[in-house]
Amino acid sequence: MRDTRLRVAYVGTKTTHLKGEYDQNAPLYNNNLTLSQNIGSIDARRPFPGYSRIQRFFHGLNSDYNGLQVSFDKRYSNGFTILTSYTWAKGVDYQSSNQAAQDAPASYPYNFSLSRGATNANRTQVLTNSFVWDLPGTVSANLS
Repeated sequence: MRDTRLRVAYVGTKTTHLKGEYDQNAPLYNNNLTLSQNIGSIDARRPFPGYSRIQRFFHGLNSDYNGLQVSFDKRYSNGFTILTSYTWAKGVDYQSSNQAAQDAPASYPYNFSLSRGATNANRTQVLTNSFVWDLPGTVSANLS
């Protein structure tokens, strides 16, 4: 088709060494106890008894983004132009799957992969459309 263009693109990014934090003294859950017994023995199940939370900062988390971008463009001719874009993507990280706060500690520090998931800003599908159409006829204005 004359004056048209179809573009297809893949976009992928990966970020490494992101800051994270976790409780180094998080209590270990004991499967032999009931939930109420586990709640009552939190201090006894900590790796360092006598201390509550020990926050540990590190730079070992990562995130990635993968997206397919498709756009269709018909350049202006015969009084008409159109631009349509579609994105199918997914962003994955560790931190935003825990809590909305940027500096929230990991919820389960003994296995970080349990908190890996879609980012808070993830938009799986986005469709954008715009057009201009010159209607036949003329419009005149009297500004006097």
